[in-house]
Amino acid sequence: MTTTQDKMSFAEVAQVLGRSRDSVKVRAGKLGVSFRKIAETAPTIKLSNEDIELIRELAEAGLNFCEIARKFEVDNSHVRNVCQFHSRLYLDKTDYINHKKRQADAIDGMG
Repeated sequence: MTTTQDKMSFAEVAQVLGRSRDSVKVRAGKLGVSFRKIAETAPTIKLSNEDIELIRELAEAGLNFCEIARKFEVDNSHVRNVCQFHSRLYLDKTDYINHKKRQADAIDGMG
């Protein structure tokens, strides 16, 4: 299951295994396997990680969001969200998991 989590949905895994979507979801949860799609594995991806880094560099260099959006053929609001780290915060699932672990460790350390 862990080898397919970034490529397949619960429904796709269920179909391959001949199980229900819900049974796959429950089993994944018990195993601690996340099917959340992060960064380039997300189905709604518009830009690669390299594009995201370049967009942030261009904004730091002084280009405005409209100019950058035009060059990458995306909406101004998407560029703004990327540059202000409201979206595409993580490079990949490992980065996301490490961030969540640091958050949990920080909370545990407060008690």
